[in-house]
Amino acid sequence: MTLREITICGLYGYIDKHIKFHHDINLLVGINGSGKTSVLNIIGWMLNPASLPHLCITQFSKISLKITYKSVNYELVCQQTGKRMTYDIVREGAKRKSYHPLGILLLPFPEGFVERPDFKKAALERYSGLKPNENELKTYTFLQQIPKPFILGLDRTVTRESKDPRQNAPMSAVEQIQEIANTNYSR
Repeated sequence: MTLREITICGLYGYIDKHIKFHHDINLLVGINGSGKTSVLNIIGWMLNPASLPHLCITQFSKISLKITYKSVNYELVCQQTGKRMTYDIVREGAKRKSYHPLGILLLPFPEGFVERPDFKKAALERYSGLKPNENELKTYTFLQQIPKPFILGLDRTVTRESKDPRQNAPMSAVEQIQEIANTNYSR
């Protein structure tokens, strides 16, 4: 599975993001509060049907995640409109829909929802029993089968000693990523 691009509209009511991914390794870099973690969370939630409750309690208008899976291009589209959230899988170039959209009735957000972790926990519990209906089962199963991306989070203060005993200086975050990529993903 390859991530191609993500578009997020109206995240938390005011953030719009569009990111085109490189085919191999991608780095998200930005100041605190710029949405790096939110983008990573949303990617994970979009690819895992068990995480649909997280999408239900996150305010946004539309998320589009374009992927390639088994040499076929798909667009995963999740939209919140009023009291409903729909999650649709579109096979690019298909003349008709292959997958029935998932539909979820949304609960209203109480005042102060974003600032109150106890509200979020209670809301997650309310959505925790989500199961697909008979029409949605093929969509849900497809989402379960998609391989999940490898997401590595690094803090700029994290360093570790090089494996090479000749080098005494701690490695920067970028050097750590290069070493991990070279060790785990070299061809």
